Amino acid sequence: MHFCPHVCEATVTIFSYARGAEPPLTMAHSFDPSRAVAFDLGLGRIGLSDGDPYVMVPASALAALAAGQTDARGLGRAMGVKAAGRVARRLGIPAGDSGTMPPSAPMGESLRRASVDELVELLGGEIAVLGLGSLRLERWGYAMIFVLDPCGVDARADDLVLGFVEGALSTATAREMGAAVVDRSGRSARILVGNPRAIAFALERFEQGMFFTDILRSLHSMSEAVSRDEERP
Repeated sequence: MHFCPHVCEATVTIFSYARGAEPPLTMAHSFDPSRAVAFDLGLGRIGLSDGDPYVMVPASALAALAAGQTDARGLGRAMGVKAAGRVARRLGIPAGDSGTMPPSAPMGESLRRASVDELVELLGGEIAVLGLGSLRLERWGYAMIFVLDPCGVDARADDLVLGFVEGALSTATAREMGAAVVDRSGRSARILVGNPRAIAFALERFEQGMFFTDILRSLHSMSEAVSRDEERP
């Protein structure tokens, strides 16, 4: 960040003249940008001098939200697509323009060549830099759970977080992916990711008050039943 105190002084001078006051000869204080922004990548937190946590969002996506052209999930999705593009560039994959829907198949096909652990590591870094929290991956049989611990926002912003995960993974896999919060405990959030059918199945049971381990158990049973049906002649 670069701050020019002469610009600030000129602004104060013009403001004072407009009120008929004498221009100040010197400024008593100037803005010191040191320690103005702190990134805690371990917690995935951005802090300013007031101590509150902040989240970085693309200006164009924020403008679309302010204009009523998208919702919280759409804002999150735009952030996730952008993040997947940055992950691609870190892997040396030409990402092109991000933020389009549906996700770009060529970039997704290239990203799929990377290991899951590598993608989670890089995507977790992007999530941390944006202030959305600290990411880890849990595997429960066939199910894959993204855990934000801590999550950078509270449950009121779950749609934004889910949009981010859906946008990032849909871009990374070149197919439509869904996400649902299946557990909110303290500052952490467990997010199930998968195809839209599995997510709808899990979300219905979550809304019925089912605990997330029971949701995953039911999901496994459904997946096994589908597999048996597909194997029948």
